[in-house]
Amino acid sequence: MTDAIHSIYFSIKASYCRTRCACLLLAALSSHALTALDVPIPDFTAAPTEAGPEIRIADDAGTVLLTHQGRVLAALRVRERTAAGAQTPVLSLEAARAALANVAALKVLKEHVKEFNFSSAGIQAGPGVLMQTRPVTQGARLLLTNAPARIGPPNALRIDSAALEIALQIYPDADGNVLNLTYLDGAAAGEKYARAGTLRARALTFEIPKKQRVTLERSAPVEWLVGRAGNSILLTAKLARDPHAAEKFGSFVLFVGAAHDEDAPETSAIHLNQTQIPAREFVEGWARVYTAGANPYLLQEAAVVAEIALPPRIDGTVPTRLIPCYFWEAPELGEQEPEYRFRFAPPAEGLYGVRLYVTTPANKCNSDTEAFRAGVPASAGSARVRKGERVFRLDDGTLHTPVGLDLSAFGATEGLQFFVNKFVELERCGGNTAALTLSRLMPLEGPEAGRFDARTAELLDGIFFAAQARGIGIVLALENGPDIGKNSAQHPYFREMGGPLIAQPEFFRDPAAKRFFQARLAYAAARYSAFRSLLAWDLMRDLDEAWPALKKDPEDKTLGLIPREIDLSRRLRRDVEAWVEQMSQQLRGLDAHGHPIGVTTALEPEKSWLGLMEVEHLEWLGARDFAGTGAGVIEEKYPAIHVAIGQWA
Repeated sequence: MTDAIHSIYFSIKASYCRTRCACLLLAALSSHALTALDVPIPDFTAAPTEAGPEIRIADDAGTVLLTHQGRVLAALRVRERTAAGAQTPVLSLEAARAALANVAALKVLKEHVKEFNFSSAGIQAGPGVLMQTRPVTQGARLLLTNAPARIGPPNALRIDSAALEIALQIYPDADGNVLNLTYLDGAAAGEKYARAGTLRARALTFEIPKKQRVTLERSAPVEWLVGRAGNSILLTAKLARDPHAAEKFGSFVLFVGAAHDEDAPETSAIHLNQTQIPAREFVEGWARVYTAGANPYLLQEAAVVAEIALPPRIDGTVPTRLIPCYFWEAPELGEQEPEYRFRFAPPAEGLYGVRLYVTTPANKCNSDTEAFRAGVPASAGSARVRKGERVFRLDDGTLHTPVGLDLSAFGATEGLQFFVNKFVELERCGGNTAALTLSRLMPLEGPEAGRFDARTAELLDGIFFAAQARGIGIVLALENGPDIGKNSAQHPYFREMGGPLIAQPEFFRDPAAKRFFQARLAYAAARYSAFRSLLAWDLMRDLDEAWPALKKDPEDKTLGLIPREIDLSRRLRRDVEAWVEQMSQQLRGLDAHGHPIGVTTALEPEKSWLGLMEVEHLEWLGARDFAGTGAGVIEEKYPAIHVAIGQWA
């Protein structure tokens, strides 16, 4: 470490007796609460009110035909990929009309199962494709899975999933007009999407208003290639690989119908990476979930929650914990099928059970239960703030005094190896803590609000694993004050980046910005809270840097503030304190592993923000001392833990 040492003061508040707060996670589990939320679902009031569309199997190749009132709307099938895929019809309009005259509709509640094998698609170790077509209220759901493997010679022909695609042809209306793209991911499609050659989307609607409509909704976003065949629209998307088995493709549900899918969501079985682990280490599970095109990053649209059943108490009751799942996407988008994942670190030995609950504004479902066992702990566990104490202790009772480095000035461009090298050097120097900040240098959220960058998320996974292997704790700041105050034009919540905010103070007031930040809390808690290397949460680094007036204490008469400045500072500080209270309460409910929650400012310790000390759900406060004067206290009744934050040369 260099001599240029900044210091950060942690004022550890006496721990309160925790209760289960009314948090976003619990509200999301209530279908009544979700129904009242403002969820941007397209207006389908113009959809036909008579009997729904019919689903037919048009030919021996398994082509699915969507029809309604004697008209053919769309045709869909699985086929081999070719260079001209987006220009190759699925079924000509004439052939579709002929099929309509000769085949009967599938009856309600009946399914059609078709297995596809393409001998020219390559020799692989994986199975073929199984497509199950099931009618629902407004169309059909197609479940594509890997067909069961058959016993055969070692070189038997199998499917190369990367060589296959799902292809959909949308036919013109009765007057021969091409249907227009009207909705993309639940929002009105702008002009820029009208003639796009590619569309990355989870839900698409094409229509001629009051005449004809075709809607697609998928388990996860996918890149659609868009082409034309006469007056028909052609959409193709390759089958992405399974992230857990490269020789297979990832299963998914695709809905095709004449309106938004109104039926209940669906979830696959839960898979666990291991069924026996030491206590305090985490087990990871995953499942594929279909939620009718809902935004997987917003709990208000689709809440996927893992309910963990803990070992029974002495009296026989079984306690449970609820943890949010996070939506996983591969760093190389489109190469692997996305899925929902959860991480949970069992606190003690015993047998545990887990199942998923999926809730949308109108419906809900749950998965079957899987079990895993936790053995004897192999580590000291995570840091905690215990009731009546103002220090950090690990789960085994060991006192933890953080001393380490501030790595917030570095970001995603440095790469994982850079952080590994810093952790190695920190360990050699006897340090045990590093501070990281989600900022424009480490952009977990973006480029648009509410979307999380898969590459940054995976980099953070690697950083947490590397820190955990070396006994280093990370203080993770979930927002960066200077990014709001000085670089708002590059922040996803502001108008310049397509967000809702015009001015910096609105970050703490605007309901849309709060919803986006709550989604960030849920994602971070779901993905990173199970790591032992997460020392503590920091809601915002350098909170007072978000707006100049926040740095002025309205009660400090030595500043000579005029009444207008005093009123402005008081109002802004009240807004920030209310925001901190709300977000800390939300995070406390979302983090089932109970990591300490705090916030830091760039104020000098003797000019601390007293209003933040009254925030109930904060457990520590931090202030950076740029003078480098060493350890101290914020206030006598709040003894500080000194954390040396070294700035690397």
